[in-house]
Amino acid sequence: MKIDILTDDDGNIGALHMRGRGGKDAPLHSGIRASAGQQLHENVEVPDHLTTDDKVHHLLMTHKVDVSGGQAKLVERKHSGA
Repeated sequence: MKIDILTDDDGNIGALHMRGRGGKDAPLHSGIRASAGQQLHENVEVPDHLTTDDKVHHLLMTHKVDVSGGQAKLVERKHSGA
């Protein structure tokens, strides 16, 4: 599934927008606007198993957006081994 993701400049997720399947009347844009220090990444591919209602809100804590390859992609956060 593709979703829109608002991040800070470090790739930390601040907001998510999952596009609905509402047919011809569905909005084409998420309505999310980036402010200074933020970036909006549209149509980021997210594995379907992470987009279920019980998992999607966890993306804020477990994943971030990486743009090092030129295209935004969702990656799991690296945990410090404390």
